[in-house]
Amino acid sequence: MPRDGICCEQFLDPFSCKSMIPPSLFSKWCDILCEDYVLGFERSYCPNRNCMALVVNECERKGTLKKARCPNCKRWFCFRCKSNWHAGYRCEEIGDLLGDRNDMLFGRLVKSKNWVRCPGCGHCVERRDGCPVMKCRCNTYFCYKCGGKCPSGCLCKEKGDIYIHYYQLPTMFALFLQFLVAVLL
Repeated sequence: MPRDGICCEQFLDPFSCKSMIPPSLFSKWCDILCEDYVLGFERSYCPNRNCMALVVNECERKGTLKKARCPNCKRWFCFRCKSNWHAGYRCEEIGDLLGDRNDMLFGRLVKSKNWVRCPGCGHCVERRDGCPVMKCRCNTYFCYKCGGKCPSGCLCKEKGDIYIHYYQLPTMFALFLQFLVAVLL
């Protein structure tokens, strides 16, 4: 039954009711409102053991946020695996690295130097110039641009400063291009 101009279709502002409700009930009501709001978003807790603040992903689409900064302690962490930020490492790789500061520092170096990890053995490779298809010491061919394995050797042909990325070519055309390069060279 509506009373004093309030009906079920209007928003009830908690702070306008604060003076009419006992403080303990008001606090519980606010907690419930906050929890209800947060349940609609991805959330995580800061992995810093001295902080552990709730961090809510309100901006990114669900499942896309990776690097997050705790609003409380200002430290960066991985929103996906809920651990300290691990530059240069995939979430699956950090299990053995937790606590090893040297490996974390190396991960930062990998990122700052734009090195790429071989998909075959995980070693870092540096490209100075030339074709983006790399051959690692483990004999795995991979694309330096995307990190994906290449089926066999270099499928690129230099044209000035432009390289054709092998994933951009349909498979049959790539094989034809490889054949032409072999015949012409």
